Amino acid sequence: MDERPAGLEKVPGVADVLAGERRRSRSRRLAAWSIGVAIVAAAALLGWWWSFSARQDQTESYVTEAVIRADIRETVVATGTLEPTGEAEVSSAIAGTIATIDVEPNDIVSRKQVLARLDMGDLDVRLARAVAAVDSQRANMLVAEAGLADAEAALRRTEALSGGQSVSVRELELAGTAAKRAQAQLALSQAQLRGAEADLQAVRNDYDKACICSPIDGVVLDVDATVGQSLVAAALGNPLFRLAEDLSRLDLQVDIDEADIGKVQEGDTAIFTVEAWPDREFAGVIDAIRFAPVLAEGVVSYRAVLSVDNADLLLRPGMTATAEIVVAEAKAALSVPNAALRFEPETEAGSRTLVQTMLPTSGVDTGTRGKLRSVWVLRDGGLAEVQVTIGLTDGQRTEIAGGSVAAGELVVVAAAGR
Repeated sequence: MDERPAGLEKVPGVADVLAGERRRSRSRRLAAWSIGVAIVAAAALLGWWWSFSARQDQTESYVTEAVIRADIRETVVATGTLEPTGEAEVSSAIAGTIATIDVEPNDIVSRKQVLARLDMGDLDVRLARAVAAVDSQRANMLVAEAGLADAEAALRRTEALSGGQSVSVRELELAGTAAKRAQAQLALSQAQLRGAEADLQAVRNDYDKACICSPIDGVVLDVDATVGQSLVAAALGNPLFRLAEDLSRLDLQVDIDEADIGKVQEGDTAIFTVEAWPDREFAGVIDAIRFAPVLAEGVVSYRAVLSVDNADLLLRPGMTATAEIVVAEAKAALSVPNAALRFEPETEAGSRTLVQTMLPTSGVDTGTRGKLRSVWVLRDGGLAEVQVTIGLTDGQRTEIAGGSVAAGELVVVAAAGR
């Protein structure tokens, strides 16, 4: 048995050393390869996450609304007041003192119904005098007729005697003159009788006018008279009663701005509201558009008259109404919010001046129907500009008459956070 020195028993051989080195080299290469694979995988995962996050951020950085089909109505807004279809103001035609008032506001009246009466005392005296004057003139006419008959008889006798030379020529002339004078007196009496009869008729007319009567069938809107009130000649034109025809039909008179009058036509329908019934809508139809301009504070407008059914009597004359007149309508039209037509991406909006950014962008300009506009849509996770042809607008949505947008597609209306 070969015995080695004790200090040399644990020293490895050359073969062992070389084998160990080969094992350590393979381990280092395997570790390096594993690290490289891990780095590549991490880089790929990071790239995918960054791309997804970028698309997600871009999608979430805008407020969108869907393109939908809706009924679009283009309207013209106008304000006005409700008026009766027929109205009459009744006043007294003669001076006097009001003796009785026979109606009150809201009373239903018929034509020729008594509204008030004047004191008849002075009229009774005038009527009695006028009747006496007529009787007197008739008596005078009878006397004149008798005088004419006597004069004509005397003339005939004188003419008969003149043939036998019993009367002179002078007597014959006097008889003829007397007959003519009697004829003139009769004519004067007849004229005076006609004058007296005319005065009597005038008094009778005033007598009739002392009864203030309704000229129409309708309702009493207002009474501006009191018992005992004196009516002097200078104030005879002041109305004492205001009457309206059947209030189941009213006229809504609205003033339409000159910029909109070309859109409105007779027969157009309208929806209006009044402050008394803020949650209820009423309907009307344009009956007439007047040519005469209405100038108020430098603004020119034109008056349109709408016929209104008021069978339930909810509406009253004088109420202020705000009407929306339908001038055009599109059924089930492809439409987008008006905000989509105003939206501009930051890259474009950044070129606007400070003053422009401070100005409001309220809505689509009127008169732009048929013109091209731009909307921005989200496609494939990105922002795309699409040219569209716009149609009608109701102030909230606008009809898309042409362009490559479809129902359900998302259009951008604002940037997120705005």
